[in-house]
Amino acid sequence: MMKRFSLINFILFQSSWALAATLPANAPFFMLILLGVHFLLTPSRMDDVFLLLCALIGIALDQTFIAFSLLDVGQNWVPFWLILLWGHFILCLNHSLKWLRQLNIIVIGLLGAVAGTFSYWMGWRLGVFDTQFTTGLFLVSYTLAWGILLPIFCQLANRIQNRHAHS
Repeated sequence: MMKRFSLINFILFQSSWALAATLPANAPFFMLILLGVHFLLTPSRMDDVFLLLCALIGIALDQTFIAFSLLDVGQNWVPFWLILLWGHFILCLNHSLKWLRQLNIIVIGLLGAVAGTFSYWMGWRLGVFDTQFTTGLFLVSYTLAWGILLPIFCQLANRIQNRHAHS
């Protein structure tokens, strides 16, 4: 069940990303349904609930970037679709991206710097949001943020899983 759910989790996240990138105004309704599907099917519900709280770190980062206009979403607060996207992403660390947690912290940071930045760059290029900064500053900011955040997220996911495994 665990391996099959990793594929389901991957599909749920990619679907959420596609919805957020193409239909941000209407995406939350469908993203909530996909989140419900995740929790209906997950084999590790309690670990997922605790890990979901870690999404608050990413949401806070995006809120900071919004406050400084690095991320321009047309409002002063993180939009609901982005909050849900953080939730979907963080849940991948228990399932489709669980393999990532076993890598060296430097490798995790490099992967975060590349993949996380690419995801935001694609959202920007698709017109989901804008920035008031140069492309270079936008990319450097997200590269640094994701290079630091992804290793932290992986460490938190490992601690949550270890804590519940020993309970």
